[in-house]
Amino acid sequence: MIDFIAMNRKVSINLEPGLYNFHSDSATGKTLLVKMVKSIGEKDMVAITYHDIIMGIDLNKIISGNPKLLILDRFDLYDEESVKLEALRDADCVTIVDYKTERRFCDFDDTCFVTLDRNQLEVSL
Repeated sequence: MIDFIAMNRKVSINLEPGLYNFHSDSATGKTLLVKMVKSIGEKDMVAITYHDIIMGIDLNKIISGNPKLLILDRFDLYDEESVKLEALRDADCVTIVDYKTERRFCDFDDTCFVTLDRNQLEVSL
């Protein structure tokens, strides 16, 4: 479990290390979670967007830094990076992927869901 406070909300990531995909429903809080992770500026908790990749963020470098949380927003836009995720499968990292299309680039450990209210954002199975 990973807990932190960001943007005046408690954030709880109730997942064991592994590779997860977000449930694909829109407007559940996935993008807000990305903004929250980015806002805290912790080196071991990283959120990546397509824009970050376009701006030159090196996913290999982030993975080699052994993050405890990695969130990949709209990964369907840059899924050519997917081979790099296999390195995280055996790491002590919770990796959550937002993937909008039906095409699967790898096997996920499970699907996770975001629950959002005024005071808290929770990610769980």
